[in-house]
Amino acid sequence: IFRVRYRYRYSYGTTIMIIRRLTAASPAVWLIVCQLLSGSCALQVQVCRNKHCCKKAPHLLESVTDLLGAENVATSGCLSNCDQGPNLQFSNDKGKTTSILNYVDGVASAIFQLQESAGAEVPKLLQAAAKVMERVYNTKDPAERQRFLTSVIDKLSADSSLSLSSALAHAYSLRAMAMADQSEWSLAIDDAKKVAMGDLREVATEKTLSSAFRTWVDVEEKRSDDSQSKERALAVLQLWHKNQPKFRSKVKREMEALMNAA
Repeated sequence: IFRVRYRYRYSYGTTIMIIRRLTAASPAVWLIVCQLLSGSCALQVQVCRNKHCCKKAPHLLESVTDLLGAENVATSGCLSNCDQGPNLQFSNDKGKTTSILNYVDGVASAIFQLQESAGAEVPKLLQAAAKVMERVYNTKDPAERQRFLTSVIDKLSADSSLSLSSALAHAYSLRAMAMADQSEWSLAIDDAKKVAMGDLREVATEKTLSSAFRTWVDVEEKRSDDSQSKERALAVLQLWHKNQPKFRSKVKREMEALMNAA
């Protein structure tokens, strides 16, 4: 929520994680700390999820999150101006609406409008990473997707200010799926674990985190050379059930179905 990317010793994601843990018991304290560190009202962006905007840019939410971080992005209902969509709305941390951005149909237009109209500061490396991940969605070959995502992961991991970012969590989750599609089971699990169980969990979106758990469970079930795959899949489902309350009903049903399976 606050801009510490270039001002403090710790990376942006690490600072967010530390302060979230220190202020977990008091949302009010969290807000005060954010305001003190920022010195100004920070940018908050809402992405329209109405069916018309989603149809025009199905992955816009993920792209904007890659650019700004999960803590600065939320979803919204229809923002009107449907004929000018996809639309974004940006506001300060007090909830005061500043403006609505129209025709944000991809990463390039999102970068331009967020920087020119909203005054967002988006590092060049995040811009490049978001553009590559946008290509991944349009690439059918899993080996090619893996190659693209590995380049993103290597670059972001090497930058101390972005080594704990929403974009990196997203890249690991997508690469886990690409590896699973190639039956690279162990590598897919390793990437999924980095998101589901590592520090990246603190900066991952709900969708990124659920995708990582989904891939992990699917891989455990598909391992034909492992007699304990069912038990391990259940263990992962239990972790998912614990870590994402929003999906508890769905995960519980899946656990029951797996336990009842022959």
